[in-house]
Amino acid sequence: MALGSFTGIRIGIATIKAFVDSLNLKYVCVNSLEGLSLNVANTGVICSLIDARRNNVFAEIIENIGDSYIIRRNASFENITDLLEELKQINPEYSITFVGDGATKNKETILNYLPNSSFVDNNELCAKNIGILGYRNRSNPDYLKLEPLYLRKSEAEQKMEEQLNAGK
Repeated sequence: MALGSFTGIRIGIATIKAFVDSLNLKYVCVNSLEGLSLNVANTGVICSLIDARRNNVFAEIIENIGDSYIIRRNASFENITDLLEELKQINPEYSITFVGDGATKNKETILNYLPNSSFVDNNELCAKNIGILGYRNRSNPDYLKLEPLYLRKSEAEQKMEEQLNAGK
């Protein structure tokens, strides 16, 4: 999964597909939010957050059970307070560890909702984690689909919907 501008993602995917097809290469897709979760050494629930501006985040909830990472909630685009309200209702038996620039930016808000939360010092996605994910997922067919994953609508789509709804 790639996160970034819509045009940037489309160009990146097209470029990768061109290399893969023309050079007969193999590939494995990886999820940036999963990669961030590998920065967390302790077991338990991990919430990877990437800042999406305007109090929004890209989020995924993963559980680390003895070096086995299980996705508990797929990647999504959400308002940070809506996400935290939902997490507060889940009330896991252990605290949630937050990772990513979205965790750093929203730390105060997170602690207001979930005071037992913990945070890691390393909030950067690194090549080592991407390599580990690629190796782990090399034979999983779900990671062999080279397609963009859009978690929110583009600004153009949002504006068109607003115009259509205003006309009703």
